[in-house]
Order: sequence, then structure tokens, then C-alpha cells
Amino acid sequence: MKTKKPPQNKPAHSVISNIHYVLSMLCEKHKGFVIFQLFFAVYSCLENILPVLFLKMVIDLVTAEVALPNFLTWSTIIALALLVLYLVRKWYAISLNPIGMVKVKCDMRVRLLQKAKKIEYAKFDQTDFFDLYSRSISEAENRSMDVLFSCCEFITAVCSLAGISAVILSLNPLMILISAAMLVGEILIDNSGSKLIYQKDTELLPINRQNNYIKRLFYQKQFAKEIKIFSISEILFRRQKRVADDLIESTRKYGRKLMGVYSLAACWEVLYNIGIDIYCAALVLLGQITFGDFTALRSTAQKFISQIGKLFDIIPNMKKHSLYINDFRKFMEEGTEKQMHSLPAPDRFASLELQNASFTYEGSGFSLKDLSLTIHKGEKIAIVGENGSGKSTLIKMLMNLYHPESGKICYNGKSYDEYDDEALHSSFGAVFQDIQSYDMTIAEYVLLREYTEADYPLVWDALKKSGLYDFVKKLPKGLETHISTEFNPEGMELSGGQLQKLAIARIYAGDYDFIILDEPTSALDPRSEYEFNKTLFDIAKDKTVIFISHRLSTTRFADKIYLMDGGRIVEAGSHEQLMHIEKGHYRELFDMQAEYYVESAKSHAA
Repeated sequence: MKTKKPPQNKPAHSVISNIHYVLSMLCEKHKGFVIFQLFFAVYSCLENILPVLFLKMVIDLVTAEVALPNFLTWSTIIALALLVLYLVRKWYAISLNPIGMVKVKCDMRVRLLQKAKKIEYAKFDQTDFFDLYSRSISEAENRSMDVLFSCCEFITAVCSLAGISAVILSLNPLMILISAAMLVGEILIDNSGSKLIYQKDTELLPINRQNNYIKRLFYQKQFAKEIKIFSISEILFRRQKRVADDLIESTRKYGRKLMGVYSLAACWEVLYNIGIDIYCAALVLLGQITFGDFTALRSTAQKFISQIGKLFDIIPNMKKHSLYINDFRKFMEEGTEKQMHSLPAPDRFASLELQNASFTYEGSGFSLKDLSLTIHKGEKIAIVGENGSGKSTLIKMLMNLYHPESGKICYNGKSYDEYDDEALHSSFGAVFQDIQSYDMTIAEYVLLREYTEADYPLVWDALKKSGLYDFVKKLPKGLETHISTEFNPEGMELSGGQLQKLAIARIYAGDYDFIILDEPTSALDPRSEYEFNKTLFDIAKDKTVIFISHRLSTTRFADKIYLMDGGRIVEAGSHEQLMHIEKGHYRELFDMQAEYYVESAKSHAA
């Protein structure tokens, strides 16, 4: 595999480009919804024009002293038109729009999660990338809708301004020039405000992440015991104080700047309104317009101000939305996708080979260096070494979670680069040391797929082999028991050992040729560990197994043992071969553990 170049900062896309990107993406699956939104935007401008015309007509009818029947007829027609507009608006707001928004937001979330699943696992170890991911996952759903609504508001505002401008031009063209002066000032002021808000949100994101992290520690059960017993809470309280200070300082800093921007905007608007009132009153006093024209002109001027205000909000808001959409695009474009012709993983495993593979954690300095090994079908491989020697990192590289920076890994003779990532991942059955619990039923947790009652025998058989059958059999809901109480009060929390046995049951339920076990018995008692090892090696006779274990008594069953130290393989061979190496590291570790077990046995006997 070629060494990957470090990511480079790409220039930001333009506002127009980001708007086009979002609208094109939404039209892929929600074209009808988008088209209706744009159509309704044009339709909505009538709500801004008809009331003005209605007011002018009423005043003209009154001042002209027309017959009452004519006045009532025209009033009724315009009132009915306004009622229809109101009802259509309510139907749109209460029924149509919420359903469409849910569909769009769900689609956006699925896109993000599918992309996140395809991105290299190592990327999530990088703080900058994780901040980008956090911004995307927290903003993309709403920002995509905000862009669509802002486009609709822009269309409504432009159409409304066109209609209102026609009315103003028929009464007093100079009013348009006065309003145009207002437009320039609003754009400059609001543009400054949008940039400040984005800078503030970007600065607050990592601070809020820490704030949410501390909150999460205090309400999740797995942390409660240590927080109560030890002085961890004091450390967290001090950190919470620092986070709060950072939040206050950032809020204060941007608050002062934004207050200046908003104060200027308010003064600008007040001066404009006062100026319009004085100007319209002067026209009446000079006899250039009638009282009906005055009322209509003042009303249209207010509408004009309102629509210009919306337009001024829309333009900087579009820029603000564009900044977040640019983050989303950057995330969606992150990494190199494999070509569509990538090979699916073979049905059956034959061999796996590392050829001078190296990997370095960004920013940590730790690396795996020039690792080479070959694993054949049916072999039982043990990887041992002290903490921090690189065992788990090697496992992640074998499972295609970390990609080698140099060298390559071959599966059945073909480089990992030629295979589809998901197909490779599905080829491995794995039990990790840090087993996670999810809110799902026992059957779901074991099978990791949709299931029916026809799958129950497979699950029960896997539970027997993992040693959890008797426990689950006694549960009132059996395989339908939820292994969490977060959303289901009838669920239950499993102990570490029980959860580990449940994860091991996945291995037995899945038809895996290649099994990877990262400290699979760390939470098991000695009897359960012995039964697991015996059962596993009996059942996995024809399967390939790689396991990491600190308990070297288990490694005696392995066909080959690789001892790691400092990111390198320093010893390799069977148990007997390694025990014959004078002053060998493996022999030293094995003898130390054997001595401990002997001393422990003597102590218990005494």
C-alpha cells in the first residue's frame, strides 16, 4: 500500500456552490417536496401584497363615499381571498411541511452515518477530524433544511418586493431610492454579524464537547461506581469549572462584538422608520398624495422594510449556512472511496499475509514497524507482549481498521486494497477487550441482524457454547430480554463477564472462518476461562483463530506465537520453540506467570 499523504486544507466552496450542492442532494430523493416548497414561496408573496391592496381599497371606498353594497361586496371578496391564503398557510405549516422535514432530516442522518462507517477508523483518533465530524453530525440535518427554507424565503421576498415596488412606484418613486440606501447598510452590518456567529460556534464546539463529556460521565451507569468511590468527581468538578470559565469568556468576548453589530443595526432601522414617517407626512401636507395614498404608501413602506429586512437576514444567513454546509461537504469528501469494481471477500479464508507493514499513530510517535507474518487456514495464532507493545493495533490493522502506511496485507493472495472494505470486515468474527453494550435484545446482540423465531435454535446453541445458556433460560423473556434499562424498564444490565460471554456467543452463531479474540477471557473467572478455551479449540478445529492474551497458559494451545515489543515482532515460534530460547522474552514472561500461580496455589493450600 502506498504511503498516504497528509490531508490538505481545501479552499472553501462558494455560497452559490454550497446552495446548489444541498438543493441537488435534496432533489435526489425529495424532488416533490423541494418543488412544492419553491412553488409555495411564490404563492406566499400574495400574503404581503393583498393586505396592502385591501387597505388602500377600503380607504378609497370610504373617502369616495361609494354605496354601501359595493363597499361590502369588494370587502367580502378580498376578505375571502385572505382567508384562503391563511388556511393554505396553516395546512402547509401543520401537515405538509413537518412530514417532509422529518423525511429529509432522516435521509441526511443516514447519509452521514453511512459515510462515517466508510471512513478509516484511524481518522477518528484525530482531534481536528473528530471536530469536523461533530460539526457535521450536529448541524447538517438542520442546515440542509435551513438552506432550502432560506431559498424559499428569498424567492418570497423578491416576489413580494416586486409587487410592493410596483405599488410604491405608482404612488411615489423616490421611496424606492430611500429604501435602497437602507439595503446597503443592512447587508454590511448583517454580514459582519454572520461571520462573528460562525466564529463563535466554531470556538465553542470543542468546549461544548468537553461540557457534554463531563455531563455524560455523571449520568452513565458504568462510571458511577468509580466516581462515587474515588476522588474522580473532584477532578471532573475542576474541569467543569474550567469549561464553564471558557464558555463564559467566549460568550463574553463575542457578546461584546455582537452587541455592537446589533446596536448599529437597530439604530439604522429606527432612523429609517422615523425618516419614512416624516417624508410621508410631508407629502400629505404638500398635497401631493391623498390620505388613502398616504396610508397605502406608509403600509407598503413598512412591508418594503419588512421584506428588505428578511432579504438582509437571508443573505448573511445563507453565508452562515454555507459555512456549515462546507464542513459537511468536507466531511462527505473525506478519504478516498474504493472503486465500484472492488472485489468482495472470498467465501472461504485460505491465507493472510503481512508484508513489511508499518503504521504510525498521528501525533503520538508510536508505530508498528515492518511487520511480516503469514497465517494459513486452520492455524491458531497467539499474539503476546506487554502493555503498549502494539498487539491491539496489529489486530486493528489485520481487520482493515487501520491501513498500513507502507507495506501491504494480503487476503488469499490479494492486497486489501483490492477488496471492498465492508466485505473484508464481514469476513472476521471478533471479540474485543472493550466490549460494548447496546440497547437491543439478547437475540439481536448475538445475531447482529434481523431475526425470526426460526433463528432461536442457533442463538440457544451459541449461548450453550459460551456458557450463558442457563442464565438466559431463567429470564422471563428469554432471548427477547433487552440488555439495557435505558429505554426498556423490563431490561437488565449484564455484568462484565456475562457481557463477554454474550459477545463470545456471536462467534459461535456466525459462520466465520477467521476469528480474532482480543483478550476474550479478561472478564471471566478461571472456570469460565477454562471452559471457554476448551470449547473454542474443540469447535474451531477447522477455523483460523488469532488471539491476544496476557495469560500465557492459553498460548500453549497455539500453533504459533508472536511476541511483540515496541511495535515489532521480536520472537516467533511455537510454545516449545520459544521456551528453548535462552534469556528469551517469552520464556521470561511465562516463567514469571508460572511462578506466580505456583506461589498462589501454595498460599491457598496453606
